[in-house]
Amino acid sequence: MDYGLVVPGLEDDYAQSVLANVNDPDPSVWTEFRMKEINEKIMPNTEVPFPIVYMTKDEADQIAINATDIRTYVEQMEAKFITGVESLAKWDEYVSTLKSMGLNDFVSTYQKAYDRWAKTE
Repeated sequence: MDYGLVVPGLEDDYAQSVLANVNDPDPSVWTEFRMKEINEKIMPNTEVPFPIVYMTKDEADQIAINATDIRTYVEQMEAKFITGVESLAKWDEYVSTLKSMGLNDFVSTYQKAYDRWAKTE
């Protein structure tokens, strides 16, 4: 029976319950082997590219002010640029509009939350 190795963060409770029922004479042998393999072969090559960051209430309030408008504008303009409805010559105008919508504050708030996360790593 092939139990495989899991990718960090993708293992769930169901997998744990299946592994708990393996008919090994000593389940700790399997667990020890499995963890050794994961730590040697997978963990050195893993990186969290986009972590889930947690914001303070004040930060969440700041993001809420502009998030919907900024995201909507970005999605609309992305579609227009891709389909050619808007020329890429208007890119600077697009960036300027985003800045006037509060993009710098938006990015700064996310950066603070990310920096806190990075300190815990």
